Amino acid sequence: MTKPRTRRRTFCTIAALFLSIAYAACSSHKARIPANPNPASIDGCWVDVFDADDFNGDKAHDRIAGPGEWSTLRDLPGAAKVDWANKIDSLIVGPHARLHVWKDEGFESTHWEFGPKTQVASLEKYNAGNQIESMKLEYVP
Repeated sequence: MTKPRTRRRTFCTIAALFLSIAYAACSSHKARIPANPNPASIDGCWVDVFDADDFNGDKAHDRIAGPGEWSTLRDLPGAAKVDWANKIDSLIVGPHARLHVWKDEGFESTHWEFGPKTQVASLEKYNAGNQIESMKLEYVP
């Protein structure tokens, strides 16, 4: 019969080995990180942005995961196109998201709001084409 102290030491050794292997396996995986990694984005809290009308992906397209706030779109972490300031021409809002966008950095000046499942083929319709410099994306249950 093994002593409780020996069993505890064996258990701790096995647990440490398992955690080391799990950490090594996870850290070697190189996935593209979304602009704002958040579990809520799995539930539809995102916005797809395009730098052309009619959701045209010929030039650039990114999915920005939320919820989140970006006072500037000049250095969007994780985005394929890093600088989105004054470049968004069309957008699609996820089914569990509400998008607030502003004409200027820092959530200043003219403001537009788009609800869940909104598809805007041309922001020119709102006089907002190529004019968005900051945004907030909130989760809507």
